[in-house]
Parts: sequence; structure tokens; C-alpha cells
Amino acid sequence: MLRAGPTGYSVLVAAWTAGTLAGTIAMGAGIALAGTAAQLWQAAAAYAFGGLANGMEVVATRSFLNHRAPEQVAGRVFAVYSGVLFGAASAGMAAAGGLLSSLNPRAVLFLAGGGGLATGAVGWLMYARRHGRGRPAGARPASPLPPPGR
Repeated sequence: MLRAGPTGYSVLVAAWTAGTLAGTIAMGAGIALAGTAAQLWQAAAAYAFGGLANGMEVVATRSFLNHRAPEQVAGRVFAVYSGVLFGAASAGMAAAGGLLSSLNPRAVLFLAGGGGLATGAVGWLMYARRHGRGRPAGARPASPLPPPGR
């Protein structure tokens, strides 16, 4: 399609993953920035930034799953994805509610945002290790996208 061969395809795969991880980091940053807000409009702007990043990350993740899951198990893949996503959100809200009794809201926002930042950074490092220097010479990285023409 772009006449870039395997190297070009690898660039696309890396860009996809980097974008998803950047979205996770941006979501964490939006939440953490809300903890620094002096006024409501500042917190709303930080949340809007995080929400925008979240929307892009969700679309990217669902597109990835849609392209990679075999048709016969796609429903189960999306059910697991949704269960993990909503289960984690519910657990996070329950934990935040418990923390609010002993911490102020700013500290809870910093913790929540820091969790997103840490998760994105760990994912980035894991990806770099898996697809970078830890790969044997000549080995091809695993592709998160289907082969061209599929």
C-alpha cells in the first residue's frame, strides 16, 4: 500500500503502540493536573484533556481487538475486554471512595493520575524491551495489526 515493505510496516506497528501508550499517559496527566487546579474551570480543562485522550485510546484499543480477534471468538474477546475495563473502573472508584475518608480530594486525584502515568510508562518500557534490544538479530516483532491485504 505505501511501498515501504517490512520496515514501513514495523514503523506503523510501533506508531500504533506508541499512540496507545501516549493516550494512557495523557489520561493520567489529565487526572493528575486536575489535582493542581485552583478553580473549577482548570479542573474541567484537565479532565477534558484526559477524556479526549481516553476516547482516542478506547477507539484504538477496540480497533486493535476488532482487527486481531478471530471472528469466531470476537464476541468473547470484547466481553472480556469490557469486563476488565468496567471491573477496573468500579474497583478504582471504590478505592477512591475509601481513600477520600482519609485523604483530601487533591491527593486522591494525584494518586489516580499517577497510576495512569505509571501504567503508561511501564507499558512503554515493556514494549521497548520486547521490541528493542532484547530481540535476537533478525527476529521480527509481533504485530498488533493484521498483515497488509487482510
